[in-house]
Amino acid sequence: MIAPILLLAATLVLPFQAGGGAKTWLVGFGGELMLPYLDGGVLEARTGWALSVRVLGGNGSLTVDPPDGPLRQLQIIDGGVESFILDSPGDWGLTTDEGYRLTVRVQPVLKPAITVLTTPLSNGTVEVVLRQPPRGYAFFEGAGGEQIHHPGDEVEISLESNSTGPYMVNLLEPQQAITYTGLLQGTPYTLTMPRLVASQLLYPDQRRLLVFRLPGEGETGPGGLVPLGLGRYTVQISAFTGSGYEPLQETEVTVVSRELDVSRLSSRARFDAVEGMSVFKVLVGDEEGGVTEVFLHPPLAWIKVVDSVHNETVANVGVQLSNTLYRGLGAEVLVVYESVTSFTEYSAGMSLKPVRNASFPLTVNGFPTKPLNIYFTPGTRYIIPVQLYKLSTTFHRPDNRPYPGPVTVEIGTVRKTMNTGEYVVLPPGEYTVKAVNPPSFTPATVNLDADKEATIVVLENPAQLSAMRAAAVALSIAITYQLYKMALKKRK
Repeated sequence: MIAPILLLAATLVLPFQAGGGAKTWLVGFGGELMLPYLDGGVLEARTGWALSVRVLGGNGSLTVDPPDGPLRQLQIIDGGVESFILDSPGDWGLTTDEGYRLTVRVQPVLKPAITVLTTPLSNGTVEVVLRQPPRGYAFFEGAGGEQIHHPGDEVEISLESNSTGPYMVNLLEPQQAITYTGLLQGTPYTLTMPRLVASQLLYPDQRRLLVFRLPGEGETGPGGLVPLGLGRYTVQISAFTGSGYEPLQETEVTVVSRELDVSRLSSRARFDAVEGMSVFKVLVGDEEGGVTEVFLHPPLAWIKVVDSVHNETVANVGVQLSNTLYRGLGAEVLVVYESVTSFTEYSAGMSLKPVRNASFPLTVNGFPTKPLNIYFTPGTRYIIPVQLYKLSTTFHRPDNRPYPGPVTVEIGTVRKTMNTGEYVVLPPGEYTVKAVNPPSFTPATVNLDADKEATIVVLENPAQLSAMRAAAVALSIAITYQLYKMALKKRK
């Protein structure tokens, strides 16, 4: 971020280097950094920001054309600054007395989306995480411990470097950098800059902590360009390397409304699904300080698969559905049927209950069933009957003596360790079964339309396998030769 910051500083002197005694116009958002006034340019801002305009080299007159109000005329003395609030969204037109026109595009205040990431962990624990929106914030009400602050708070960052400093600390909006294009004294000019809220040089204290204070809400900090709002920010720490400052580490901080207790906010929550469902209170804040309370029901359900042929509960069940995570939990499968889900429409006190109507196959022992239809709702238990058959295995040696096992068997692409007489339940279909360790001479093919048994000849001695394969090849050659001789006799 050092190069962009130096570039911003350079823009303040570029108009003077262009020369000619013309007035120089600068625009900004109340911070120490100001940008050149680019004729024909478009500059982005947010509703509620203050826009500052400065003129150097003479008195100036500026006409302001709001998107929904009458024209305003500002008289600015040489070296002076005039500011006004961008109080409505839309395009604000600025025109200097020399006819240079700049558009300030003011974005509306957006309702933050609530994005939830749900993950089943081991032993039935489920973790629910709120992904922070680009603007605004969303937190669970519960135990804190994260970098969550009020405007004006002190922030402490633990250093990952042993350098004594100084360190450059930049507070940045994490959104994409601002690109600003137009004419500077008739010459095309483009400026790309970070959304810098504050920038300062700091030394660590005795605890190896960097301590700095956030600006107030709507204010710009030292060396900043844009004002602090409510939401997520990036603290970038750079260390001096001898030739300049290089980024060292980054930390996220979230700024929330003063009415909230930051010690009781967290973006993560966990619960034990074995004990049942949990409902979480979520506090959603927008850029203007409004806070909406909603109640989240995680997208979680349970599936129990029953073998409809044998009336038995089935284990080793999988779910083949996009945006879905699952874990076996005893006789049931714990299914997060939307691992990532978002809500954009909500109101105070609303219960957010994600649902999903899905058509998908299960997998039983690694093989897909026919597609089934489930309408998922939070906390529901589903009992799914599935047609399955038993495929049992019998192993013997080439001399027909039984081989008890164990044998590593490959059914299609799935490997299992089985003994003689053991079985695996599978959906109906055709399966190729072969022994891998010890190996089998040839695979067996089974059309599983009822309970069936696959008989496999296993070879304990690899040399025996080679010999049998060589014998089979020789036999095949001999048979082919005899058929050839018979064909020659018929021609005679």
